[in-house]
Amino acid sequence: VDERGMRWFYSGDIGQFHPDGCLEIIDRKKDIVKLQHGEYVSLGK
Repeated sequence: VDERGMRWFYSGDIGQFHPDGCLEIIDRKKDIVKLQHGEYVSLGK
């Protein structure tokens, strides 16, 4: 929750907001993600 009370989902993605309000994903903090059923996979594979 940020200072304005908005909730955000932590995904590990790195993004930036443009002046028009659009969010652009530009990178990932890690190349590993957790799938819905709990398995971890590397995005590089």
